[in-house]
Amino acid sequence: RLVGLTAPLVALFTRHDELARAYASILISGGREAGLFSDLATSLTEKFRTVITERGCTAEGDAAARAGALYFAFIGLLFTAAAGGTSDPEALSADVRGAFDAICACRE
Repeated sequence: RLVGLTAPLVALFTRHDELARAYASILISGGREAGLFSDLATSLTEKFRTVITERGCTAEGDAAARAGALYFAFIGLLFTAAAGGTSDPEALSADVRGAFDAICACRE
């Protein structure tokens, strides 16, 4: 389920790698436009937190930090793929799954 939450973004950004680069640029610059992307980050992180706590595989006290790690791993892989011109959604999803498996033992 964790990887499934990222599937729409993987599909979008692998079809439009320039969009992923623009996203990275906006986040790094921290300008006014970053607000929308901050909302996206908050929403995705909260969804990760919900998934990893709902069946008890992550304690509530550890959930925020682990959800944040999942988000930053995803963003790092997304930006790395965009910088390298990788447009293979299956390869990016496999990388995301590997990173998520390293962070969270949940098999959701």
